[in-house]
Amino acid sequence: DVPFFLEPGPKLAEGARERLTPLDLPQDFWAAVAVARDMRKSSTREVYEAYDALGGGPGFEERRADLLRGLAEASRPTDFARLPANDLAEASGAAPLAAELRAAGAFRADVSGAGPAVYGLFQSRAEARSAVRRLGRRARTWIAAAVW
Repeated sequence: DVPFFLEPGPKLAEGARERLTPLDLPQDFWAAVAVARDMRKSSTREVYEAYDALGGGPGFEERRADLLRGLAEASRPTDFARLPANDLAEASGAAPLAAELRAAGAFRADVSGAGPAVYGLFQSRAEARSAVRRLGRRARTWIAAAVW
């Protein structure tokens, strides 16, 4: 993961994350990041094993094409809502928390990486704060602005 952070800005990571392509994406949004207090961090291997057991592999190329198309067309933050869901959401066990962020007003919410962290994207800091308050003590939370 280190190469990802050597240059600022969003990037598409492919392969074993060794192929990085810079992306020109909008950045005028706020992100709420949450980790449920009762979640345990599964190893990435465990998450991928669960993904395989759920039969997640078929259709990967179509989902990848949808992602690439969505990224190319994203000109406003709310365009991120059209991106496909993280393939590992169900396998990580963190998807319900992402659903709570969507219910709290996130225009996009999903599992980050292999979980257990989730993120919700909001148009304003006030909306992100409100969503975090709704989660209460059930999750550790952070709010950040997108900057690069």
